[in-house]
Amino acid sequence: MSADSKPRKSAVDTAEKVLTAIYGEDLEGCPITLEAVSEVVEEGMIAETKNYKMLNEALIGAIRQIQNVSTPPNKEEVETIEEVAEVLGERADVIHQVTTKILEAWEKAKGQL
Repeated sequence: MSADSKPRKSAVDTAEKVLTAIYGEDLEGCPITLEAVSEVVEEGMIAETKNYKMLNEALIGAIRQIQNVSTPPNKEEVETIEEVAEVLGERADVIHQVTTKILEAWEKAKGQL
């Protein structure tokens, strides 16, 4: 955290709850400041937010890919029922690949979130 930024209210509230749980409501005997603990909590929140943003961006990208391949083929693209089946089969393969990658990434990310 930079020197001129302050922890958000939720970080301060969490830090206060932690210190209260350890030292009681009056914080008697607490050798550390609320601000110091708040900064640690804030750093954790920032890291967590980055992880969620990266995962969200990946999921949005995957959804866009699925959306692109799930639209019906243009009439110019296919003339026979066999061509329709081929195009739809190729698109189904892409959807399967994308969803497999999404699930693999989600499983990997679950351990880090």
